[in-house]
Amino acid sequence: WHATTILMVRKGGQTVIGGDGQVSLGATIIKAMNDTGMLVDGRKHGKGRFNWVGGQWYEGDWDADRAVGYGVIRFAGGNRYEGAVVDGEPNGRGTQVFPSGDRYTGDFVRGVFHGRGSYAWKNGNRYDGGWNMGKKHGQGRLLWADGDGWEGEFHDDRQTESGRRIAASATR
Repeated sequence: WHATTILMVRKGGQTVIGGDGQVSLGATIIKAMNDTGMLVDGRKHGKGRFNWVGGQWYEGDWDADRAVGYGVIRFAGGNRYEGAVVDGEPNGRGTQVFPSGDRYTGDFVRGVFHGRGSYAWKNGNRYDGGWNMGKKHGQGRLLWADGDGWEGEFHDDRQTESGRRIAASATR
């Protein structure tokens, strides 16, 4: 599909029409498009790409206008996600890379780290373990760049008393 959007709005006796990819009403941009892919019954279907105002885009599988399956999302803030997608959000297994150089690989639920995963900071620190709604939770291992670390139970992004410190020699 390659789409051109035409929109007509009437308000107060005036008509505003926009098309050719960008529709605006006053200073508000409603939609901007530079899209490719296939349409089935007027809906995005198969492989395709959709671009939003502000720089966000999705490229991957579509079914009945829903971004669902496998794809790549580039968020407006610069984050990049590749993996399973449901309704345009990371959902399932995937990898998200942040502009800082940090990287998360693991399970997502509605765009949030949830399940099992690994977060690697650019500075060399790393966490492998459980996640609950974006926070370290359950069994996990936190390793610092120098090789020392801590393993045990995490709750709400914090280490609990049921864990132990590990020396660099034990992590190799």
